Amino acid sequence: MPRKDELTPIFTTNVQYLKDLSFESPNAPASLTSDATPSIEVKLDVQVGGFEEDLYEVSLLINIEASNEEGKVFIIEMNYAGLFTVANMGDNLESVLLIDRPTLLFPFARRIISSVSQDGGMPPLMLAPIDFADLYFRKKSEEQEA
Repeated sequence: MPRKDELTPIFTTNVQYLKDLSFESPNAPASLTSDATPSIEVKLDVQVGGFEEDLYEVSLLINIEASNEEGKVFIIEMNYAGLFTVANMGDNLESVLLIDRPTLLFPFARRIISSVSQDGGMPPLMLAPIDFADLYFRKKSEEQEA
């Protein structure tokens, strides 16, 4: 591994972990026998926290609500995170932490959500891939307009 004082960018995944997970099926068992196809609303946010020099926690906060005309089918709330060493990035640090690292974490979070929804008696929920670059640039644009 390059020394910290070198100019070579450093990307290290120290650990990935499930920080928080909640599954609710408030209308079970009625919701499990309904033929109505639920509408799915997905909210996603990326948060970054620094701990030490060059050490960052990147968190995917995912909130999913499925409902049909009979009410809520299920709710999933998850915080999936990773601890990364990122150094020598200069002006690219923000985009690395808000685009590249979430892109790395997402497939693992997606698998957990699929498994949890299936374990809750529903078909496995396979989230569509997320374009974190688009998410990042839209947020930046909204911040500049505000």
